[in-house]
Amino acid sequence: MKEFSIIIKAQITLGKQLIALNAMQKQCLIEQNTKQSAAVTLQTEQIMHQIVALESKKQQLLQGLGTTTELQITVDKSIAELEKKLQDIVFELKEQNTKNKFLLKKNIEFIDFNINVMSRTVADPLYAAKGASSSISGRNKIFDQTI
Repeated sequence: MKEFSIIIKAQITLGKQLIALNAMQKQCLIEQNTKQSAAVTLQTEQIMHQIVALESKKQQLLQGLGTTTELQITVDKSIAELEKKLQDIVFELKEQNTKNKFLLKKNIEFIDFNINVMSRTVADPLYAAKGASSSISGRNKIFDQTI
């Protein structure tokens, strides 16, 4: 069980690092700093790989413990507290990711808008979901007015 708590503590530490990186990513999106955003994304990916590896180790350890009734007997209070901390970190990361996703979507819409202004035509969005198309393609567009 000691190894199990070590893995959870490591995940908590990495989770806190992800929270800090998500805050940096939010700032990069607000400031439209693409170079810094790319560097933060790379760091985030590296931490995520470490978390996945730790989770794999944790799952292997759990499989080695046996049935769920045996597991319930062996789980002590400190591990339950660590799991609660980890759940709180995951919840906070989920909230931050939702906000960053919104900011990223707004930045992409701004890019599409600028392309439309420069080309003075409406084209299918460059960064749209696969298969999505504009219903008014072919019309000229100046700012938000279709002419």
